[in-house]
Amino acid sequence: MTQNEDSSRRYDSSHRKEQARQTRRAIAEAARRQFTRHGYAGATLSAIAKEAGVSVETIYVTFGNK
Repeated sequence: MTQNEDSSRRYDSSHRKEQARQTRRAIAEAARRQFTRHGYAGATLSAIAKEAGVSVETIYVTFGNK
């Protein structure tokens, strides 16, 4: 492949966008379950993250806060 062909390729982020949607959905569902079980005050970010299979930092990046 020549350099000209490389520069004309467009980046397709559809797979990454779908992964981000799935991560956001997993966090939201885990948060809902935690809020239902423990109430808003009793649901911790670490418990939500653990249930969703993500890090606490991912929750902050995705939603900003609890």
